[in-house]
Amino acid sequence: MGDTKKKIKKLILIAPAIANKMREPWEIGNFYNFKIDNEIKKNVGEIILFESTNDSEGILEAGKIYSKSLDVKPIVLENRGHFTERGMGTKEFPELLEKILE
Repeated sequence: MGDTKKKIKKLILIAPAIANKMREPWEIGNFYNFKIDNEIKKNVGEIILFESTNDSEGILEAGKIYSKSLDVKPIVLENRGHFTERGMGTKEFPELLEKILE
């Protein structure tokens, strides 16, 4: 998809991270230190971005960066934390299943 330019039907991002001004480089290493290639939009039929109102500041800031770079309006869910079982209080994520099956 990115480097391969393979076309896909749907890209679903859940609380995506990226290096930003909220973190120092030594805190995150190189894993999150990349640029979003907005050309990816040409190879994706639909981009879906989930974020939670009570995720960390860094993740919420990253969501804004992805939204702007990929021209996507996030689906904002109330109080789901970082979309982990502990943060959500359940193993269920019906909104994600719905988007996968659409």
